[in-house]
Amino acid sequence: MNTFIKYRCSRGRFALAILLGFSLICSTSASLRKAVFKEVMKNRDDYQFECNPSTSLYSVSMISDGFGNAVGENGTILVRTNGQSWEVQASPTTQTLYSVAMASIYFGKAVGKGGIILNRSNGEAWQVETSPTKNTLFSVILVVNEGYWAVGEGGTILFNPFSDSWQVVTSPVSNTLFSISGGIGYKVAVGEGGNIIGYQNEQPWQVQTSPTTQTLYSVSMHSANFGHAVGESGTILRRDDGQPWKVQTSPTTNILYSVFMNSDSFGHAVGEGGVILRRADGQPWQAQTNPTTNTLRSVSMNSDAFGHAVGEGGIILQRTDGASWQPNCIAYKFFIPIVLKSISQ
Repeated sequence: MNTFIKYRCSRGRFALAILLGFSLICSTSASLRKAVFKEVMKNRDDYQFECNPSTSLYSVSMISDGFGNAVGENGTILVRTNGQSWEVQASPTTQTLYSVAMASIYFGKAVGKGGIILNRSNGEAWQVETSPTKNTLFSVILVVNEGYWAVGEGGTILFNPFSDSWQVVTSPVSNTLFSISGGIGYKVAVGEGGNIIGYQNEQPWQVQTSPTTQTLYSVSMHSANFGHAVGESGTILRRDDGQPWKVQTSPTTNILYSVFMNSDSFGHAVGEGGVILRRADGQPWQAQTNPTTNTLRSVSMNSDAFGHAVGEGGIILQRTDGASWQPNCIAYKFFIPIVLKSISQ
């Protein structure tokens, strides 16, 4: 077994992810990268799990329990394939990525700081797309048979109808929008000061009455008439059968950063201090036992029994077959079989 050396990239270094060798190598030397790649291919059965990476993750999008992507600080992109270990994917940016939406393991988009937009198509490498805004984008969603929507700073709303360019959509608010959710013909976005805006049947976006002034960080719409939103101080809102949004009883005062509803009756929310809440059978939200105190920033559920959550310090949690949440201590794998003397030169 080779000696493993964990090396973190310094500012200005070139980052190269060698996926087949499960490696992240930082170097300015082309000859060194080639040498490492050659060694990796000879010894790719040797690898090291990085159980506690320090790079925070802000969004996770699961296609199924075994397939998905996560993104975060410094342009970090992770992928999980066939239920195997999470692996680092090469990223074309060092900007923080706040949200990812995947149509499949081969197609998706990610957005983040400074209006950065990344695209993955046909399983090829992630590429930077032309963005019509410099405002930070905090949320992106895919609406099947319609396109991608993104929201962010200054009330920014963007739409991409599966084309080569994004369109700026008129927004009724100037406050930052942190989350968007919806389906064909309907969308809801939430943000600063409890703002809630809605879009329906191709009409202009309209402000919806909100029962709170607490900032809302996430919204999950199960249909045009049913949805939940969460935010500061443990705030939970619910829209029932198209009626106005109402405050729900919350078992926590911690900030809730993400909510994912599988139906109006089943869902999960995560947030500050590792809090995990669950709504089951339409009953009140209940706190769940969690294995971390790290703040969780995103949750993605394939069903009530299967899901993933990610957060600060690179934490990844998994729920399988309805069991308790457990850490996925395999977020990063580093394989550096030679001494990287020239990296620091």
